Amino acid sequence: GHPEAAARLLGGDYRIGGIVEHGNQLGRTMGFPTLNQFFTPGQCTPRFGVYASVAYPEGSPVPAVTNIGMRPTIGDTSYPIG
Repeated sequence: GHPEAAARLLGGDYRIGGIVEHGNQLGRTMGFPTLNQFFTPGQCTPRFGVYASVAYPEGSPVPAVTNIGMRPTIGDTSYPIG
């Protein structure tokens, strides 16, 4: 719940990396393409919430929004996503 303090302790900003999983492509139909990355068991994750972030598609930085949490609007509360 304290990203600035975490960044100081980590020596840099928190990063999420991994394999992009295919979803239901609901965001794309609303003009907001999204990607899904699932956390591995035991992975240290930020507090659930919405964060300003940067994505690196094909290596180039792009301003982004990251939601950490469940997906209750589409009926999926089985595990958190980022």
